[in-house]
Amino acid sequence: MLVVLLPSTSYIFVYLSLHFLYGSPGEATIERTSVDINNVPKTKTEIKLILGDPDAALSMSGLPVDGVGLVRQEFVVANHIGIHPMAVLQPENVSQEDREIINERSKNDKSPKDFFIRKLSEGVGSIAAAFYPRPVLVRLGDFKSNEYRKLVGGFSFEPEEENPMIGLRGASRYLSPEFRDGKCYFSCLCLFCVMCKCSANCCLLLKPSSLSVRPCPT
Repeated sequence: MLVVLLPSTSYIFVYLSLHFLYGSPGEATIERTSVDINNVPKTKTEIKLILGDPDAALSMSGLPVDGVGLVRQEFVVANHIGIHPMAVLQPENVSQEDREIINERSKNDKSPKDFFIRKLSEGVGSIAAAFYPRPVLVRLGDFKSNEYRKLVGGFSFEPEEENPMIGLRGASRYLSPEFRDGKCYFSCLCLFCVMCKCSANCCLLLKPSSLSVRPCPT
């Protein structure tokens, strides 16, 4: 029995078409094919991963891929650091509760700044090391303001935007006087540490594009 709740003939047409092509529900024929992962044919188009979790890098590196096409640096910050970059540079501007959290997480480092640099470098370096010598394309952080606010100390620095998707994000944040000292400083220093200390010369840099309309610097 067919029951149509919405007064539209299109639903009846779709149902009858699928019924004619595939038969009654549950009777579709399924074919299963097993492929040896070691004998996957090489394609002309390079196959690369999108990765943001350093913990998964080692297991994912065993896949027959040509490298990593996109490492989302902001995912490393969110999952392995959880602190707003400006909060470690300007601790006097965050709440006492946030300062205690920052000090607790960075107690094994010389300073919160050193903690941030070490964790970000280790995260990106772990991915680069797992896939070496295959190339790894690292995109600098592309957090939206609402995502930055969720980090420890984020409420002290981030504006409330109606539509963060087209707000202060991407390359426009690197040029913003309020944030360039934090975001740009840590992102560049992190990659410097990865390439020099870890000898991860397979890392390539991708600058996030700016989706907002702002005056170009002169």
